[in-house]
Amino acid sequence: MALRAVKRKRIHEDIAAQIRRDVVEGQLRPGDRLPSERLLSLQFQVSRPSVRERIRTLESMGLVETCSGDGTYVASNVEVALGAWRSLPLAKKDALRDGFEARKIIGPKIDALAALRATEGEIRRTDAILARQAHQVADGQTGVESDSAFHCSKSSGKF
Repeated sequence: MALRAVKRKRIHEDIAAQIRRDVVEGQLRPGDRLPSERLLSLQFQVSRPSVRERIRTLESMGLVETCSGDGTYVASNVEVALGAWRSLPLAKKDALRDGFEARKIIGPKIDALAALRATEGEIRRTDAILARQAHQVADGQTGVESDSAFHCSKSSGKF
């Protein structure tokens, strides 16, 4: 990830633009973990609150997912991936497509293994997350927060 210091008058815009550029160009892919706020603030040469504010904005845009205590990840939802894919040159589109095809093959096997190894408590927590998401969607919300909680529980070994 090639980051540069940002101009003081547009700190938040520059931080978001650089992270968004890295997602679009494929340098950051869905599921990739962003550096810590401390490291980003050093790389961007800005305060941690400036980085934290921009991360929240990127999260509200659906570009990143923050897992409390675990870090911030590039969103794994399809809309973000497809949006990034549409703006890539043909060669990068082929590479990204190959990555998604590999995930389609491997992902279900990993999920099946996780389901076999899940404890009763992990299954109950996952059921609660999915029920909460269904209610959110039924109420006209996106369900993004529940989706993020589901993926955080899978990646942290809680499911």
